[in-house]
Amino acid sequence: MSLNSPVSLLWAHQLRREHATIVAQIEELKALHPSASEYKRLLTRSEKAEATCNKLRKEVAELGTAHEKTVKVIERLTKDLQVKENAHRANVAAREEKEEGLQLEVKALSEALTRQQGELCSIADGVQNVQNQVEKRNEATEQRLLQGENGMAELRRLIEALDQKIGDAVTVIKDSVECTKPDGQFLFDKVAISDSSS
Repeated sequence: MSLNSPVSLLWAHQLRREHATIVAQIEELKALHPSASEYKRLLTRSEKAEATCNKLRKEVAELGTAHEKTVKVIERLTKDLQVKENAHRANVAAREEKEEGLQLEVKALSEALTRQQGELCSIADGVQNVQNQVEKRNEATEQRLLQGENGMAELRRLIEALDQKIGDAVTVIKDSVECTKPDGQFLFDKVAISDSSS
């Protein structure tokens, strides 16, 4: 066949296309499979990345251990807090109960004080009435005492007047007896004895 024949031209064209495709595939394979230096560089990077990954794994393990410890501490603190909250609630309940008891006692004391105040007012009124009655009685007693003193003074005056009259009468009797009896000495002694006995 001639090179310029249509079949030859067609095959040449087909071969060129296949050649271009193969060249492109080879370039792609080259891109997929790096060179030795590139491979070495990638291997070094891979080793560094693995070392970094191991370091990160170790740090993650340490963080996990620290996290577990922290979780345990938090759980313990939560339990302690729960215990303290329960104790606080119990204390608050006891305090509220105590305050209610104190309020009831205060209320009872207030009522008792109110009753006692009423009783004291009643007693004070009674004492005031008794005091008024005593003052009235004292005034009446003083009036009676004054009247009694006046009566006693009158009685003393009357007794003194009576004594004066008796003395005058005795003097008159003495004088009359001494005058009428010749032996008047005996009669005078008798009158004197009776006068002294009276």
